[in-house]
Amino acid sequence: MLLTGLVSVTFRQKTPEEVLNCVEAADLEAIEWGGDIHVPAGDLAAARRVGNLTRARHLAIPTYGSYYRAGVPAGEQKSPPFQAVLATAAELGAGGIRVWTHQVSSQKASADQWARTIEDLARIRDLAAAKGLLVYLEYHNNTLNDRAASTRRLLEAVDGIYTFWQPLNELTREENTKTLTAARIRLAHLHVFSDQGSSCLLETGEQDWQTYFGLLPEQDSLPARPDQPRCLMIEFVKDQSEDSLLSDARTLRAWRKKIRPDG
Repeated sequence: MLLTGLVSVTFRQKTPEEVLNCVEAADLEAIEWGGDIHVPAGDLAAARRVGNLTRARHLAIPTYGSYYRAGVPAGEQKSPPFQAVLATAAELGAGGIRVWTHQVSSQKASADQWARTIEDLARIRDLAAAKGLLVYLEYHNNTLNDRAASTRRLLEAVDGIYTFWQPLNELTREENTKTLTAARIRLAHLHVFSDQGSSCLLETGEQDWQTYFGLLPEQDSLPARPDQPRCLMIEFVKDQSEDSLLSDARTLRAWRKKIRPDG
């Protein structure tokens, strides 16, 4: 069954307890905890506490949203080392870790940046696997994972990694459809919103999202990991308001019922 959830950084200004209250009020089933505010990388005590609070409310933690950038030299990283990120995700009890692929667009990346990123992804994949966690690629502009061709290149180059997906504002629906099609072979979770600038309710994007949902794999769990259900996670709610989240959650649940009527 597809899960519905929330990306915690949608409400950076709220405490973890307040975020959990929002998730419960919206009748969502999962949460991606962010590694910048709510569960900082390296703070194992905070990770343990937030993980326990989340499980006490019977909510899933499909992923830990890190800011680790694969391929970026240590001196240029804005994130703690991956070992700290991994330890935090494991203490949190997340199913996997979302990472970024460098900090340059695929069109502008050098051969060396590509090589370093692919090498680093293989390294962190193995480290995560040793802890029973998966590595998920953030799909985002100004990263190597930003277009259909670059998604295919990354997934073909590094076995065992998965990718997130979300629509990008600068792409047309047809172009976004191509990127989702490229991601299908190892698609993890989706960040769901109508506008990356958080200016619209989710319902305004129904035509686009019905097209995107039609491309989801038939199997709702991750390839080769039946214990990991795919999750549709709300992000960028209008005006960062709780009322917008409640509206978007109702919309998302209705959409899920259409695409998975027996789920």
